[in-house]
Amino acid sequence: MNSVASITFDWAGAQQYNFDGNTTEAWQVTLGNETHSTPVVQNVSHGFTGWQQTTLSFVVTSATEVLSFLALGTPADEPPFSPLDGVSITEVPEPTSLAIMGTGLAVAGLLARRRMKA
Repeated sequence: MNSVASITFDWAGAQQYNFDGNTTEAWQVTLGNETHSTPVVQNVSHGFTGWQQTTLSFVVTSATEVLSFLALGTPADEPPFSPLDGVSITEVPEPTSLAIMGTGLAVAGLLARRRMKA
């Protein structure tokens, strides 16, 4: 049974010491076989973009999935500097699973009500 996982995290763009020039920063996030990217942010030389929060949704197809984060940036051949913090994962069942669960709870409630009347 598939479900949807929401991955929320805080991130920013900055510049490493002894590097000059404008840069861009972003994150590529992979869960299982699905990959999403954050928006690309522009960062001025020696600047800091400020913290921002991103939430990405993934379809979970297996009981075990690998979660990975890859910092992306420019200019080429210089390492991106993108702080990452506050990673959280929330799994939400698909609507059909919720409907089945709701039906089960309704039946359990009706049975409990019948017992109380008897």
